[in-house]
Amino acid sequence: MDLIALLAGIATVFAFAPFAYYWLALLTPALLLMTWLNVSAKRALWRGFLFGLGLFGVGTSWLYVSVHYFGNLNILVAGLITVLFIFTLALFPALQGYFVNKLWPTTNPYKLLLVFPASWVLFEWLRELFLTGFPWLFLGVSQINGPLAGFAPLVGTFGTSFLVVFCAGLLTCFITYPNWRRYFAILGILILLGAGLLLYRIDWTHPKGAPITVSLVQGNIAQELKWNSDWVIANIERYQQLTKHHWHSQLILWPENAIPIPLPDASDITTELNAQALAHHSTLMTGIPILVDPDRSTYYNSLIALGTSQGEYDKRHLVPFGEYIPLINTFQNLLNFLRLPMSSFISGPQHQSLLLINHKIPVATFICYEIAYSRLIDQDLPQAQLLITISDDAWFGHSFAAWQHLQIGQMQALSTGRELLFSTNNGMTAIVNSHGKIIKIAPAFKPFVLTGQIQPTIGTTPWVFFDNWPIICLMFILLVIAFLRRKQ
Repeated sequence: MDLIALLAGIATVFAFAPFAYYWLALLTPALLLMTWLNVSAKRALWRGFLFGLGLFGVGTSWLYVSVHYFGNLNILVAGLITVLFIFTLALFPALQGYFVNKLWPTTNPYKLLLVFPASWVLFEWLRELFLTGFPWLFLGVSQINGPLAGFAPLVGTFGTSFLVVFCAGLLTCFITYPNWRRYFAILGILILLGAGLLLYRIDWTHPKGAPITVSLVQGNIAQELKWNSDWVIANIERYQQLTKHHWHSQLILWPENAIPIPLPDASDITTELNAQALAHHSTLMTGIPILVDPDRSTYYNSLIALGTSQGEYDKRHLVPFGEYIPLINTFQNLLNFLRLPMSSFISGPQHQSLLLINHKIPVATFICYEIAYSRLIDQDLPQAQLLITISDDAWFGHSFAAWQHLQIGQMQALSTGRELLFSTNNGMTAIVNSHGKIIKIAPAFKPFVLTGQIQPTIGTTPWVFFDNWPIICLMFILLVIAFLRRKQ
């Protein structure tokens, strides 16, 4: 059964992009739950840890690519960081297993249908909050192309995760209970899947004004050349060359740090781009670092708007050990010993004014993996009529991190009822509609300009209106009910 737990974790990865066998997410939690039945809390902890090793060991293996090949860390240090990262994430399903079997040692429907899915959601929620948070590989996201996706505008990612694991609990009931009542479990799964299909047909938001023409510029700059001083000007010129035939678009979008020279040093470049955008009655948005404190050499990781709309967005949620070093004073000696590269970015204000397109279309902007944090999404809605994410997923090479990232963006587009522009350096650059479907996507790992139309929308989905708190509170209530009835 230990091996089954490990293999179930590995198989869960294939429920996510780029594989997208969404139905696996209904099966693999059921396998894990069955390995937890009628065993001690310590054994459940171990099997939960093995499940986590499989899930995160395969699902986030791209971290090694980033820290070794592009972070310039040697194999030993990069491997150590990756292993510690995976082990830490594996503790979440491990602790869930211990919690479930310690408080509910006997098998009954309350454990299978209330405790298991509710505790799963709460441990996903804790994973988003713990330290800096890592909202990756949430089961609800895997359902973007499945029937349960229809629930996302109502209950968001966490609520969809609950329904996925609830179905897994029903499946476990079908296998565990031999009497005729087990067929109600299959009926319950079919009802949920059917309800999801019906809900997906609902348009929770509606168009506002005419569609706007957009061009997403994918420069495909090699990561080892992007910050090389000998190549900086050539890299910027590549973006200018790719853009010159697309100034007719109302919005032109360059990815994260497409201009790797910080402001104010890059003011000559941005002044020229601003003049070009104004001449063509267009808006250009680009990623660029902005110097904040010359004495401390600290920067914002920013997106600026030039041309017909002006503004600045500064990244709020930074990547630990990539953009900043947590507890830097505590670990200064260790960092010096390991010769880890230092970053000098600081977080932008938590509440910032929305950028505008054509002076009238407010957009919610996110940089890199900020799109995964539901609390950041909620801050900008329902005022924002579009979602924009710029990123540089070249840090992860040819791994499937970029696909996972885009899939998270799709889920946020569906949950909010907003269309999404997803602009990256080398892929996956895409336009996503308000139902979470990719309507246009650029070929990966080549210079390309993706041109299309995007429709601003207004209105509020139930999830945007209520946020995650009703779901989280409901999970606690379900656990209390199950605890009070555990003798049965």
